[in-house]
Amino acid sequence: MTKRAVALVAALATVYAAMWGLARWRPFEHNRAAIEWPENVAPLVTYLEEISELQFREPINFEFIAQVTEYSDRVRDPAPELSVSALAASDVDEAIGRALGLWTGDASLVETLETVNSASPRPVRWLPDDNLVIVNARDAESFLPASTRADLLVYLTQALIDQNFGIVERLRATATSQEYDAIAALHLGYALWVHDEYVADLGDSDQQSYEYQTRTQSERYSDEVASVPATFRAIRIAFQVLAPTFITALIEQDPALVVQAFAGDFPDALDQISLPTAKYVHDDPVEAVDSPPGPRGASIHYSEQLGPFRLFLMFTTGLPANEALTASDGWGNDRFTAYELNGSECIDVHIVADSPADADRIDRAVNRWAATRPAAAKALVARDGVHLYASVCDPGVDATQAVIADNEIEQYFARADLLRQQAVDTGEPALAECIATDFYARFTVDQIATNSAGVDLEAEFAAIQDDCRSTL
Repeated sequence: MTKRAVALVAALATVYAAMWGLARWRPFEHNRAAIEWPENVAPLVTYLEEISELQFREPINFEFIAQVTEYSDRVRDPAPELSVSALAASDVDEAIGRALGLWTGDASLVETLETVNSASPRPVRWLPDDNLVIVNARDAESFLPASTRADLLVYLTQALIDQNFGIVERLRATATSQEYDAIAALHLGYALWVHDEYVADLGDSDQQSYEYQTRTQSERYSDEVASVPATFRAIRIAFQVLAPTFITALIEQDPALVVQAFAGDFPDALDQISLPTAKYVHDDPVEAVDSPPGPRGASIHYSEQLGPFRLFLMFTTGLPANEALTASDGWGNDRFTAYELNGSECIDVHIVADSPADADRIDRAVNRWAATRPAAAKALVARDGVHLYASVCDPGVDATQAVIADNEIEQYFARADLLRQQAVDTGEPALAECIATDFYARFTVDQIATNSAGVDLEAEFAAIQDDCRSTL
């Protein structure tokens, strides 16, 4: 949980800096000795190039700012001046979220962005467009605390990968939100894996300093964004939470898989990041799906994807979190169309399941979800084989809806934690995935935390381990 908090704060504070990057593939080698690094950065570059077996192709510019207020002003994103059309688009997204049951009331995406952007920044910021890293430190010779070094290593890793593989250019070219999230997870996940390896190698004094600094930063950040609805935060950072697990599983399976992924064998969607062995290593590509056309007379806003994580959030409104998670694992692909009809903002969704059995689980989940929608939402569902359909409208800011809680969201992320831990402990990612998937299919986070399932959880976990070993 500590590692996750650190990773999330670092990732959230940058709003995934690679979005602003300008990547170029450079098929030539620079002389490594010709790159001069700041004195307090050079040891990190050496560590990074050794652990990654890659080299920087060009130098990076650095700017050091010691004064906290000046540093914050320099690295914080300016508040966007939203046009009337942009505000209207935000209103549509908020209405669609209410229709799906992701949030309730007058939750504001604009206010959420303002809250996140105004939070205390991390001690390092990468500006890829300017090929610049800004560090909260006096100068290139000053000592950098352990947490600052670890943060700096994350951005150095992202820059190194970008220089060698042109990842940001690939991100810009993605066709769907799921493809973007998956490649972003690959990029950031490797950076966070390097970060965690570095932190694990710190001496006792640096470890204590790191833990204190990161705990303080995380607590401050959590307080600053406490007003942001849980689902807003979860959707924003889902790929970042899952990313290190994906990289760890690939490395434990075969380190060459990571290189292959960066070189072009990119993951297709977030389900491959969630279940790396079953859905990425064994190649479970997304299914073909058509966007719903929208009803006659409707004014179409746009079409996009929900993806397995948003479906999971929807399903938790009608099912226990463990059942919702299992159902969302059957996601094969989806498209939705948002539109306005007779003064209401509505959404039609087309989901394709991976298999008939998965379709059965998703069918139950969609029907239970629809049953929890307020009457004003006018939810409708249908099925044709492995194709599931749903239509629902915004019930309005005054409609009473259950709010998705942090502990329900945690079901998705806690499984990733267990998968990662088991992959390291066993050295067998397929076994780790089987254990984590079965355990979190049987029990909710609440049952695990409170031991309220009425069973011996240790014995159950041991039995799951034995069953998975015998199955594999």
